[in-house]
Amino acid sequence: MFHIGESMPAIAAIDIGANAMRMVVGNVDKDRRLDVIERSREPVRLGHDVFKTGFISAQSVERAIEALGRFRKLMDKYGVVRSRVVATSALREANNRDIFVGQVAKELGMEIVVIGAEEEARLVHLAVKDKVETQKKWALLVDIGGGSVEITLAFDGQIVSTTSFALGAVRLMCVLKNSLDETSFNQLVREYV
Repeated sequence: MFHIGESMPAIAAIDIGANAMRMVVGNVDKDRRLDVIERSREPVRLGHDVFKTGFISAQSVERAIEALGRFRKLMDKYGVVRSRVVATSALREANNRDIFVGQVAKELGMEIVVIGAEEEARLVHLAVKDKVETQKKWALLVDIGGGSVEITLAFDGQIVSTTSFALGAVRLMCVLKNSLDETSFNQLVREYV
């Protein structure tokens, strides 16, 4: 229960994507509304390694831990009382993800949850349905990420169906662009989409 004059608790959410890591810190009021007080982005690009080799390189692990360390300092600065760290396609596919997750937990005290494509689509839907009027309407949500694209069909604020494709911006650049000239690459992307 909040009382007048009492400070609101700060919370944080961190998304570890194939292209970048993002963090949002905010205060929650008594009506459970979020007031964003900090946004931060770190272009770590874990997908560049994973989509080419199946592993996160030692250099990328180091950059990722440094970036998460900066996030940790911001969380401490704002007195974050609760946080959630989720990772998507790059860590889903990384053969050394357990080592990376363990190292982050040991060094920074952060628990990373590697979420599946359905959970990723559900979280996107939650974020959008409160910002866009979807009552008694059909909605098609397309989340284009670095390693995957999630397509969600919803009606009246409820998910009807969702599917995921291994067709992200980073994945295409890593896997295809190096082996094709620009015209062939653009044609292949158009056909695949």
